[in-house]
Amino acid sequence: MHIAIIGLPNSTKTTIFNALTLADRETTAYSSGVVETHIATVDVPDERVDRLTEMFNPRKRTYAQVTYVDVTGLGSGVSEGGLSGPLLNALAQSDELLHVVRAFEDPNVAHVEGGVDPRRDVDIVDGELLLSDMIITERRLERIQSQLGRSGTKQERAGNEAELTLFRRLHEHLDGGAPLRDLDLTPDELKMLRNYGFLTLKPMLIVLNVGDEPAEDAVARLAGYQHQMTSIVPLQGRLEMELAQMSPGDAAEFMPEYGINEPGLQRMIRLSYSLLGLQSFFTVG
Repeated sequence: MHIAIIGLPNSTKTTIFNALTLADRETTAYSSGVVETHIATVDVPDERVDRLTEMFNPRKRTYAQVTYVDVTGLGSGVSEGGLSGPLLNALAQSDELLHVVRAFEDPNVAHVEGGVDPRRDVDIVDGELLLSDMIITERRLERIQSQLGRSGTKQERAGNEAELTLFRRLHEHLDGGAPLRDLDLTPDELKMLRNYGFLTLKPMLIVLNVGDEPAEDAVARLAGYQHQMTSIVPLQGRLEMELAQMSPGDAAEFMPEYGINEPGLQRMIRLSYSLLGLQSFFTVG
């Protein structure tokens, strides 16, 4: 499973990246403006694997893994003319997008949009992803129409006409301001679109970094935001990062004091599995 972590500059993406991957990347209060990606792979915690290990005592134990990619901030206007190649590739190769949204005030870190407003920030990033998909769609429509203007076999023309119908439908849907994951597509249509890297077609997990504020208040600020294959979850980013850097024993002692039932990594992986419709199967012996 390959998950890209996205968000506005200074949205605390790196804090969440550290919390999920046990990394210790510096969390700076500025954006370099350079396209950067940082990658870490973590094992999927699974008590069933541990129990099977005890039962069968295998020579090797292998957990499923998740790769998280911390992608450079997506500011307003980044998609004008199309996303840059490295940035688009980093996002298109992912199975899911994890959008980090800052939902707490911090006088030491200025917000790039002038103030904290989770719904506005979600709409900005959604708009950039939608614009990227719109540009891809328009370019493909131009190419298909050009191909139809040339001679070809009956089978080639039938394929181009089917693709033209599909891409016109995509364009109309995007033009209405909705992500492609809200569009009912058949398995054959999804297969046809597999190599185009549409970003709004990917499942979206929105992580509200609430800081020390009540989680319920932050989630309420996204009331009415509903899309298919989309989940919203609050997370105390800095606290989760600190817990991730402790030993398992120390973290287990501190978690009850802060009302945390399970580490953020386990919660995020469970939600990602659900969004992607994944199940785990085990081979023992």
